[in-house]
Amino acid sequence: MRVLIIHRYFWPDRPAYAVMLRAMAGRLAAAGHEVSVLTAQPSYGGPGQQRAAEQEQLDGFRVIRVDLFAETKKSLWRKAINLALFRWKIRRVARREGPFDVIMAATTPPVYVAATALRLARQQGAAFVYHNQDIYPEIAVAIGAIRRASFVARLKRDDLRVLAGASRVVVLSEDMANAQRERGVEPSKLWVRNNFCLPRFADGEAAPGPGTAEPGALPSEWHPEDTRFRVLFAGNLGRFQCLDQVMAAAQAMADDPDVRFDFVGDGAARADLETQAGELLGRQVYFHGFVSTDTVRAMTEQADLSLITLAPEVIRYAYPSKLMTYLEAGAVLLAVLEEDSELATTVREQGVGFTCPAAGGEKIAEAIRQARSRREEFPAMRERSRALADSAFGAERALDDWQALFAELQAERGGEG
Repeated sequence: MRVLIIHRYFWPDRPAYAVMLRAMAGRLAAAGHEVSVLTAQPSYGGPGQQRAAEQEQLDGFRVIRVDLFAETKKSLWRKAINLALFRWKIRRVARREGPFDVIMAATTPPVYVAATALRLARQQGAAFVYHNQDIYPEIAVAIGAIRRASFVARLKRDDLRVLAGASRVVVLSEDMANAQRERGVEPSKLWVRNNFCLPRFADGEAAPGPGTAEPGALPSEWHPEDTRFRVLFAGNLGRFQCLDQVMAAAQAMADDPDVRFDFVGDGAARADLETQAGELLGRQVYFHGFVSTDTVRAMTEQADLSLITLAPEVIRYAYPSKLMTYLEAGAVLLAVLEEDSELATTVREQGVGFTCPAAGGEKIAEAIRQARSRREEFPAMRERSRALADSAFGAERALDDWQALFAELQAERGGEG
């Protein structure tokens, strides 16, 4: 089959999904499919990233990169222009390179890239796979990013049209599957398959981006010789993660000289968090910016407790991919989210850490203290984390599943392609 995968970010950009897509495309190509990836020039770390080839052969498939305008996380008008421009370029390239048998798109940017992909699939008689890394607009509503009822209703209506036209809707968890069923998605379309541990490629990892440490190098303020109890958060410093409550926990523990908080990554909430840290910044609270996945692994191995935090309701509409990197590095987890969620249940039942609800800084601080009081259990928890990474989130098993899904789609099309 001729397969087109569309996503704004792709190797050498470093978001987890951009790295996973390379492995997925390579596996589909190895299975005999003619695979093309349509993406934009590297830009995840902001302006200044090194350009990649406009077209190249990689791992048996073709990559086509288009130009968009430089943007920052706060530049909403540039994001809107880039969304329109990316959709226009998707149509132009797909019509030039098509027809395709299967077109796949994910939920970044939300809703309308997938809507464009679905329209192209219908025009070309292709199956459409909608990979839900999150569910819009519900996730934005849950964190208060969108409040206007008319806009929410329009986004939901448009997304439901995309869902109705998809051949498969891929979600990351049973929580997300339940949310889609509640929205009216046909259960037979739903395919629950979580993300997987990021593979390593022969030509190295995704570039760390401008102003960041080299792969594997620890940031200067990490202070590996520091023997304090180290609480780590690695990932997007955004609005989904209720990190203001984590910072409130740091303030609640300000009189405890034996604990420190390390934040790795960047995002829309970073400036506010640094302000909230106040006098703790550089003393008990440290921000390290973007680093490579290898560096995150090294930092996780040295951390005492690794945080997964989500604002209320978000776990129904998304799943934190940082979990896989954490587990692979043998993390002891503190999951701050709904205790009845699939993720919290996994943490408890697999014995890989602790859980607590997102109920304020004092509650999180108390959970950290309780975890620290059980440090003698950490070595066993770390071993269980590594085992869980392999058994539940191993790349090879996940790639086998993706290969099987596309074989199903090929069979449904009568074996054509």
